[in-house]
Amino acid sequence: MHFIQSLSLTLLGFAAISSAMPSRPTRKAINIKVANCPLKKAVLPVIIEAGYVSLNSAEPHPPLRVVLGKGTQNYTCADSTAASVPKANGAKAVLYDASCLAENYPDLLHSLPPILLDLNFDAEKYLIKKLHIDQDGLKVGVHYFSNPTTPVFNFQKSKKGGIFVGKKIQNVTAPSTAKYGQNGAVDWLKIDAIDGTTNGCVTAYRVVTAGGKPPTTCAGLKKHFEVPYVTEYWFY
Repeated sequence: MHFIQSLSLTLLGFAAISSAMPSRPTRKAINIKVANCPLKKAVLPVIIEAGYVSLNSAEPHPPLRVVLGKGTQNYTCADSTAASVPKANGAKAVLYDASCLAENYPDLLHSLPPILLDLNFDAEKYLIKKLHIDQDGLKVGVHYFSNPTTPVFNFQKSKKGGIFVGKKIQNVTAPSTAKYGQNGAVDWLKIDAIDGTTNGCVTAYRVVTAGGKPPTTCAGLKKHFEVPYVTEYWFY
């Protein structure tokens, strides 16, 4: 089934459930507020699947932020032969506020990374035009690496502001249900804050990943290349 049709059915299902006297869902625009919701009951997703290990994520409080990241995982190759293996070289992504989805529509939120991975145009435009959502404050920041091992999440353009600078402390393999893209879904991560963080967060999680893994060898590849990925980032 086409990904837009799949999402439309999901939204129609939500409309049918929320209607007080539904005989059947109607095909009208469904207005969903996505950004700027307080987070009081949102729960970090965990992997519940035989043979898979989940992240150490016993967080006692609700998250401070939940965002969707859409961008690329970046890699380098020493040469373009099968004898070389791609090496990680950071990532870059645009960050979109998903607080209302995390709080009120978690299943819908978790369905978005694989859908957005298939898009070849801007995620914000897709969300606004296709889902008829409230776009106020949707784009809240950018993600990049200050060096090959230090992820940065810059929220200075958002109302809350701040920067999260982190260090990876745990990774687990994405579940078998993840959208693999061409080569696989990148790991789920736990990231602790380090010096330079200014937004009050101490820990971040990368969960519900789609795409992002490189080919197993550098055969036929350029020295620098990118692999599209989409994920959820939860900040505590």
